[in-house]
Amino acid sequence: MNMNVVSLFDGGSMGQVAINEVGIKVDNYYASEIDSNAIKITMDNFPQTTQIGDVRKVRYHDGILYTENGDFNVGKVDLLQGGSPCQTVSLANGGGNDLNSGKSNLFWEYMRLLKEINPTYFLLENVPMSEANKKMITDAVGFEPIIINSRLVSIQNRKRLYWTNIKNVGQPEDKGLLLRDFYCKEYDESLVLKGKGLNKLDRPRNRAIDINSDKCPTIMKSQEKKPTDSIVFKQNNIYRYPTRRECELMQNLPENYTKAINYRVATGVIGNGWTVGAIKHIYKNLKNN
Repeated sequence: MNMNVVSLFDGGSMGQVAINEVGIKVDNYYASEIDSNAIKITMDNFPQTTQIGDVRKVRYHDGILYTENGDFNVGKVDLLQGGSPCQTVSLANGGGNDLNSGKSNLFWEYMRLLKEINPTYFLLENVPMSEANKKMITDAVGFEPIIINSRLVSIQNRKRLYWTNIKNVGQPEDKGLLLRDFYCKEYDESLVLKGKGLNKLDRPRNRAIDINSDKCPTIMKSQEKKPTDSIVFKQNNIYRYPTRRECELMQNLPENYTKAINYRVATGVIGNGWTVGAIKHIYKNLKNN
């Protein structure tokens, strides 16, 4: 099965990892992304990717993608995928705003291009949100969301909503992947919390968890800033931040997938991305549609 793919808000191209691992051959992969670090990761792993820039400057008409990086004769688009920014509607942040506020209004750019491109298949991912916002998206795309918790396919808890017209997508089987079985026995001393750094463990929002736990919390974009709500592991009576490899495992990424950029920034790109196992579960149905 060969496909032309347009990926909006592509991030570090975790969707492309899933497509590749499912065994779908991609003829052309067009990625709309503006974060330079995410782009570095993508191009390090998938150098054939065509970067098309800011989603707000992308247009599609009669088989042509018009972008700030040039015009491309795409023809029929088989798959449009994307997870628009969600900070202002996320229940984790209070969920008090709607899809017309902040970066979350970029959802409407996805909808614009969904209508312009009219792909054979589409996938839209987003975070748990208020019923009002969820209904707004559902009404716009015309399909009910599927709720998948990444705990079924990875070492982290991560509930996400997936809207798609791909048929027969149910729940993934529980792969039984546990943090205590996959944590790194060795880690760099720079990851250990010391002195004043230990004070953040006293704060209400601390996300410290014992390394022998079943699952770790959701890795988020804010992991790169190491704030109060970063994931912290307790291991042998010390507290430390996750290693690069542990962060990659949270999203089912291949080892050293993020090696093109430094550790701190990589954790943010990983946190902003998709769980590959969840996307693979959805895309395996493309072969049967």
